[in-house]
Amino acid sequence: MKFRYLEVCRLVFVDDLAVAKSGAVPCFPPQYNIYERFVGMYHNCISSRLREIASEKLEKNELVQLLSWVNAYGGDQMLGTPKLQINAAAMLADHPLLLRSTDWYKHVRPEEESLGYFYTQLPSILFGMIEDTVSLAKEISQEVIPSVVNVSIDEFLNFANRYRDASMAYKAKHFEDRSYFKEFTSTMKHIRLTMETDVVDAKAADAGVSSAAPSCVHSPRGSAMMGVSRNTLLEKIDHLKKRWNLGLHSAVNALLEEVFEDISPHLAEILTKKWLCGSSAVETICMTLMDYHVDHAHLRPHIRCALLMEMQYRILGEYMIAIDNRRISMASYEDRTEASALLRKDAMRIQQTFQTLHGDIEMPFVDMSAVLIDMSEVLILRDKSLLALETTSFVRKYPDIHTELLSALIQMREDMGRAEARSMADETLSHTKYHPKGDAVFAKLFQVCRTDSKRTLAFEETMQNMFSTLTSRT
Repeated sequence: MKFRYLEVCRLVFVDDLAVAKSGAVPCFPPQYNIYERFVGMYHNCISSRLREIASEKLEKNELVQLLSWVNAYGGDQMLGTPKLQINAAAMLADHPLLLRSTDWYKHVRPEEESLGYFYTQLPSILFGMIEDTVSLAKEISQEVIPSVVNVSIDEFLNFANRYRDASMAYKAKHFEDRSYFKEFTSTMKHIRLTMETDVVDAKAADAGVSSAAPSCVHSPRGSAMMGVSRNTLLEKIDHLKKRWNLGLHSAVNALLEEVFEDISPHLAEILTKKWLCGSSAVETICMTLMDYHVDHAHLRPHIRCALLMEMQYRILGEYMIAIDNRRISMASYEDRTEASALLRKDAMRIQQTFQTLHGDIEMPFVDMSAVLIDMSEVLILRDKSLLALETTSFVRKYPDIHTELLSALIQMREDMGRAEARSMADETLSHTKYHPKGDAVFAKLFQVCRTDSKRTLAFEETMQNMFSTLTSRT
C-alpha cells in the first residue's frame, strides 16, 4: 500500500504543481511567493511520508523501490522538469527528502558480534540491494544486466563520497569539543569496519562481474545496445575500491589522531631537560595506550596490529625527532650516563606495553624498541677512542640510518663537536654503504625526522599494506 501511494504521487506530482503555478500565482500578490510556498509545503508532506516509510523495517526489494523513488524525485520527470521552473538541486540540498543525521550523533554504541568485534549490516544491505536489482534484471533480459550494474556502481561511487564526507564532518565536530561525543572512538571503529567490508565486497563484485554481466557484454550487439563494456565495469569497480580505501584510510587516521591528541604533550617532553630530571611522560603515554586498548579490542586483529605498529612508529619516532633536533645536550659524562639509563628504561617500558597490547593477536609484530638501547650504548661509552668502533657496530645493525641522524646522535656527547661528529658519521656510513640494507621498518623509522612535519608520521605505507591484505581476502 505504501509504495502504491508513492506511485500515485509520482503520477500526479507535476500536474499538481503545474495547476498551482498557473492557478494560484495570478490570485495572490507577488510578495506572497505563493508558488514557492506551495512547492515547499508539497515537498515537506512528501518528505514526511517518506521518512515514515524509511523508519519501518523494509525488505531489500522495498529498499530498492524506496531509493529508486528518491533518486527519481529530483530528476527531469518530477521536481527537475523545466515545466515547473524549480531549482531541484538547491531545494534538495537545503531540504533533503530523508534525514541526513545518523546514529553517529546519537551517542549510541555500535553492535557487537559474538567474538566481541563491532558489527555492521550496512555493507550487506547495500550489496544485497545490488544483487536483488540484478536478479530482477535477469527476469527481464540478460542484456540489460550490464546497464543495471553500471548504474548501481555509479550510485555506489556517489554514496562512497558522501559517506566519507559525513564521517570526516563527524570527526571535525568531535575535535571541536572532545567531551561531547562519548562514543567517538567506537563509532569511528564502526565507520572503519563499514568501509573495510565494502572494500572486500567491492573486490567480490569485481570477481563476479563476469557472472553478473554474462556473454552479452562481450558481444558487439550487447555492447552496442547497452553502451557499456566489461572493461568499463571493471574500471568503475576498481575506482569504487579506491574510493572505499581512501575512506578507510581516513577513518583509521581518525583513530590514530584521537590517541595522538592525548599523548602529544607528553611526547614533546622526550629527551628534554625535564625528561632527564625525572619526567613521567613515557609512563603516561603507555598508560594512555592501555586505556585505549579497551576500545581497540573491538577491532579485528589485522587492523589492530596495523594501529599498534603506527603508534610504535609515532612514539619511537619522537626519539628520532628529538635527537635530530638536538633538544638536549649533555654537559658531562654523568648526564650521558643518566640519559643512557633513561633510554634503556623507556625502551623496556615501551616494549612491555606493546607486548601486552599485541599479546592476543596471532599476527607478526616488529618490536623496534631495541634501537633505543643500542643508541644508549653510543652515549654511555666512556672511552672516546672506542667511539668509532661502537658507531660502526651500531650502523651494522641499522644500515638505513641517515648521516644527519647519526651525526646528531654522536653530537649528543659533550666530548664531540659538530664537525667531528659529522666526519665520524660520514666515514662510518661510507664503510657500510655496500652492505645489505636493513629492515624496512627501521628505514621508515629513521625517515621520520626527514618528513615535512616533525609532528606527523606518514601512515600511508603501513595502511597501503593493510589495504592490500584486505583486498586480497575474498
